[in-house]
Amino acid sequence: MEQAQIKKIISNIKNLVQDIESPYREIAFRVLLELSLSELLKKDLWKKETLTEESISKAKETQAKKIYEGLTGGLLFLIDNGFFNEPKTLNQIFDELRRNAYHYPKTSLPKALFDLIRKKKQLTRIFGNDKRWRYVIRK
Repeated sequence: MEQAQIKKIISNIKNLVQDIESPYREIAFRVLLELSLSELLKKDLWKKETLTEESISKAKETQAKKIYEGLTGGLLFLIDNGFFNEPKTLNQIFDELRRNAYHYPKTSLPKALFDLIRKKKQLTRIFGNDKRWRYVIRK
């Protein structure tokens, strides 16, 4: 923050409070000055923040962690890693989730798969020869 900026703010505040009665004028001046300077500091600090490669990679890691949280996140993780390129049964999906440290009840899996089929439209299901559903990525 530059001194010229601060002087301009002070003179503007003085002009604003000149019509206020004497005992309250000083209080109003201090309050307005504090508010103005705090806003300027916030803006000034925000401008100084720069995006480095390190901060960008941290943001991407944080975003990736958020994507893969929960059972649906585990399924999205499997989709992104190519697990669903070939049709998979419910048992195969359950076992792969366990291998990747996603420990959820088997009864929760159909609902999460259904959400990816109907709502997000990332998977589709195929009825196999063994009369069991198989799940594969939608192409």
